[in-house]
Amino acid sequence: MGFWGDGLGDLVFPPRCHGCGDLLAAPGKPFCLPCVQKIPGLNLHRCTGCGTIKPDQTLTGQATDGWHCPSCIDKPLPWDFLFALGSYDGQLRDWILAQKGRRGEWFAEILGRFWADFIPFPFQSFEKIDAVIPVPRHWTKRWWFGHNPAEGLARGLGGIKGWHLDRFPLFRTRPTARQSDLTPNQRKTNVKGAFAWRGRLQKNATALLVDDVYTTGATMMECSKTLKAAGFSQIAIAVLALGKTRTTHPVRRG
Repeated sequence: MGFWGDGLGDLVFPPRCHGCGDLLAAPGKPFCLPCVQKIPGLNLHRCTGCGTIKPDQTLTGQATDGWHCPSCIDKPLPWDFLFALGSYDGQLRDWILAQKGRRGEWFAEILGRFWADFIPFPFQSFEKIDAVIPVPRHWTKRWWFGHNPAEGLARGLGGIKGWHLDRFPLFRTRPTARQSDLTPNQRKTNVKGAFAWRGRLQKNATALLVDDVYTTGATMMECSKTLKAAGFSQIAIAVLALGKTRTTHPVRRG
């Protein structure tokens, strides 16, 4: 509608925060500053391999600064970089649950667009992103729920960043149980061999794998192995939240 149409729309329907419903001081942003400041774990320095919180939080600058925990140094994971917006708790948990339901597709895309402002790029040695790839749902669950939350997040994120969304090549070969209902070892078994690639083989390509929650890393492990087999030379992972495990020693590595 242009400038005047947008201004009139804001007068008739003032923009409100998608989190709390308050009027937005800065139109164009989906959430107000108080809601953003309530995100648990926002701006913490974490391991760029597994997301473990760095003991020394006195550093300034980017929350993700290239630090690797001793475990990831000893046995690197199959991806090159991981970024998480926050922790799976409080307000961020509520937002993630809201975008999972049958009517959550629009909210998932809003979260993805909001998230884009926090994604650090380039990721260390990454100079480009060739494909933004959402962790897929099995077609039966996609049909039942009406959408794939990870795809909405990836669409919103990629749209703001100008990165290509590749929805279909990575797919689930079979339905799997809900990971949140399982122990870490069960999660690993649940998704083992559950992903495949049906696109053209890649060569020296870089992928950004997107999902809403990372807990033990079992799903990301299987997806990353599949992407590596498809020819991707570099993989970065972006998740909205890092979750809590049911044991003190999550199973992350093969």
